[in-house]
Amino acid sequence: MSAPAPPIQPSTPHEDGFEPSPELLARIAADLRPLRPGPVLSRLGRRAEASVAASRGFVTVRREAHRFDSGSQGVHRQLLREQAAVRVELIRLDPGVALPWDGQAQEVLLLDGRLSEPGARAWAAHDHLLRSAAVPVLQAGPEGARLYLRTLVDAGALPADEAAWWAGEDDRHAKDWWPLSPGVDVKNLRGRDDVLSMLVRLQPGAVLRDHGHRLEEDCLLLSGEIFLGDILLRADDYHLAPAGARHVNGFSEPGGLLFVHGALPD
Repeated sequence: MSAPAPPIQPSTPHEDGFEPSPELLARIAADLRPLRPGPVLSRLGRRAEASVAASRGFVTVRREAHRFDSGSQGVHRQLLREQAAVRVELIRLDPGVALPWDGQAQEVLLLDGRLSEPGARAWAAHDHLLRSAAVPVLQAGPEGARLYLRTLVDAGALPADEAAWWAGEDDRHAKDWWPLSPGVDVKNLRGRDDVLSMLVRLQPGAVLRDHGHRLEEDCLLLSGEIFLGDILLRADDYHLAPAGARHVNGFSEPGGLLFVHGALPD
């Protein structure tokens, strides 16, 4: 009779469940059988190749990759993307610290904490503003603030309708929640023609219909989980779909809330 296997050391807690111990991984590996070439393996390979092709050009910044800088004067930055036209960041403000202003237009979405204009009411989570030179100082409350920030760097580098969005808005789209498809609702935060910043709310089990992107689309998952094809987004994950790309097989099992800036699908 063979000696009993040594006890497995407890697993280490991990953010998304439990991390398997080295002993457990070794024991699982010893029981694995090599895959022989065949129709199942060929189908898996084709499926993987199709998934890679469908996701080509997408940019996803996972929450685990966030590395906020040390923060000059109480302002901590996590760069999500920077191009000729716009810069997208997550910002953490220490208590009482004002959001810096360098004269460039800023789109601001409060994620959590408190933010206020002096003498005005405090913002609530997911309050939104396009900030220009005429807008007063925005200051973090006693618990600090965390926000999503898109900064206009060069309007001349944008498509005409995207540049027009920065210059003004219209009342084409309702400001309250409205149904986009079964189980999917949209709330316009700022829109001009078919270019919108919006909240997209998915009920548990909701499906996002396949859609293309005439313009670049910035996405930040605020809560829940959403699959975009084989790309899983969780709270605080950032996702960029380039112009001309296509999202397919969108689905959320637990439901989710998503911030999106882009053009409405045709």
